[in-house]
Amino acid sequence: MTISRLFLLSLLALGLTVKGSDKNAKVQFQVTVRSPVLKYIHFHHSPETAYGMVQSDIIQLNENGTTQIKRVLPASSSIIFFGGIPILISGAEQVNMSMYPLKDKGTVPSHLGHAAAFKGTASLKQSLPYRMDSLYMISPERLSTMTQTELDGHFKAMDQQIGMLMSKAKVAKAADRELLQGYSRLLQAQLKWNFLNAQKAKNNLSPAFGDWYRKGLDLSDVALKKIFNTNMMNIYLMTWEEGQKLQDPQWSDLKKMNLILVAKNNLLNKMVVYPWFKIQLRFKGMNRELQDFYPAMQASFMDPEDVKFWAAHYQTHESIMEGNPAPDFALTDDKGKIVKLSDFKGKMVIIDVWGTWCGPCKQEMPYFHQLVEDLTDSTDIVFMTIAMEGEGDLAWDQYLIDHKMNKTVNLKYLSKQGGEDFLFFREKYGLDSFPRYMAIDRKGNFISPLMGFPSNPDFKAKVVKWHQEKR
Repeated sequence: MTISRLFLLSLLALGLTVKGSDKNAKVQFQVTVRSPVLKYIHFHHSPETAYGMVQSDIIQLNENGTTQIKRVLPASSSIIFFGGIPILISGAEQVNMSMYPLKDKGTVPSHLGHAAAFKGTASLKQSLPYRMDSLYMISPERLSTMTQTELDGHFKAMDQQIGMLMSKAKVAKAADRELLQGYSRLLQAQLKWNFLNAQKAKNNLSPAFGDWYRKGLDLSDVALKKIFNTNMMNIYLMTWEEGQKLQDPQWSDLKKMNLILVAKNNLLNKMVVYPWFKIQLRFKGMNRELQDFYPAMQASFMDPEDVKFWAAHYQTHESIMEGNPAPDFALTDDKGKIVKLSDFKGKMVIIDVWGTWCGPCKQEMPYFHQLVEDLTDSTDIVFMTIAMEGEGDLAWDQYLIDHKMNKTVNLKYLSKQGGEDFLFFREKYGLDSFPRYMAIDRKGNFISPLMGFPSNPDFKAKVVKWHQEKR
């Protein structure tokens, strides 16, 4: 396989703005991978985009054991990662690196069982993060026996060694020195995290431990915006959060998200805050707490795609809050008849949105139908199922027959993305996960757009309560 046939797959793009660099400057990046074992390798870097997005690629390696990769990258001051090996990018230089199985040469840090060698006039400077990895290596056994004072001594000794390495590599730019010092703080945070766990296991946390542990952990650290490794960011974030928990017994996810926003780190916002908010909407629905939080999150958007997505997504979930009108729809039932939601005004409607292809949906179905049986004598409540199915798929019809679903109103729509009904339920009901259970009152307004699952005992209790209240 030649280099022209390398398979490059972009996995994700996480927002990260890199300032203070010439956007026209380029880095000539060249790596030779010698490995009969590795089939592919991860490459985390910053592509040339308007917003400096962090990008993760998977690169398929040649079957003959030797692969050459050449890329042209922005020359912004940063630390990128190839196969887990950190590389300092300092400007418009050429990076020439090779990877080889660790058993072949030397005793250096192992990344996927492989080591790295750098060539060129700037090789020592480019390899500094890689060398720093080895300086901070402490075995779990050793770490479990260390005291805070001993670990502080280790950190101080490493700071001195790193300072000497920077001098030897002639790291002159203040931005590069600050970035390397920031990378050192990240490595220290990883050791602190492991040290904390060891101390917890021994039940050996002193009253002053929290103050020591939190020292140096700062989400607004500028270096965090230039180190392109989401795994390290996650570990740093967990380390920081443990420090907050030691200080604040009332710690909560909401406090965490607010503090991340205050740090103004777009990578952390995209990694943590925005997904968290989306999950809250998906499983709990919009509430006052999320409404109060949203303006701060909205003010953090840097990417126009985020602005566009959240404007629509937020509006959808706000529109389906309790008390708001449920958007009317017209779907075909199992007898070929067109049925509208508005046909049932004057009755409470409990809706199960599902699919024959959805395992969790079918697991919950018996609980849903037990509820139907329990309330079968009630004439002012309607149980409705809405299935998203493929065109021409007969599984739905057969499922209804096999499971004797003759006491529910059974509707379906096509799962074709871009289809009218597909877009309607995604945009008007915020439907992006299955199964989904909703309750509509006698006036056609939402009682609950997200009821939880019928297997939960309080599901039936809620339905019975609402029915008795004549909702």
